[in-house]
Amino acid sequence: MPGARSRIIGGRESGSQTITLSPWGIDDPLLIGLPATFPAHLSHLQTVTRLPEGATVLAASSHDPHQIVRYGPHAVSTQFHPEFTAPIARSLIRHREAVLQAEGIDAQRLHDEVQESPQGAAILTRFVSAFLTPDAPGH
Repeated sequence: MPGARSRIIGGRESGSQTITLSPWGIDDPLLIGLPATFPAHLSHLQTVTRLPEGATVLAASSHDPHQIVRYGPHAVSTQFHPEFTAPIARSLIRHREAVLQAEGIDAQRLHDEVQESPQGAAILTRFVSAFLTPDAPGH
């Protein structure tokens, strides 16, 4: 996206982390009715450090201020993985256990603390229903 910048952040964000909706996120059509905070599955090293003009931050975590960003009426990004289930998140942690340990991250603790994230699945389902189905606007 023009004007956007990304970089490697200060360490990996992995496992289930708490996502907090911004005031704009609470009122966003994609997120309306979700709790103000919810767990989500993360696995990333990079983050957006500068948003393009007109972008709105809808949610953040303690590690990354851009967990959900709206760029326009039909353009939204998530830093977390709404497509992950708890078993997928645990499997990825196991798969990356050596890397996590080398980075000083307690992979067993991450594994044990993985939570279900029905809100992530709800966001993905809402997005598909709103934008990727034959009944969606623009189809």
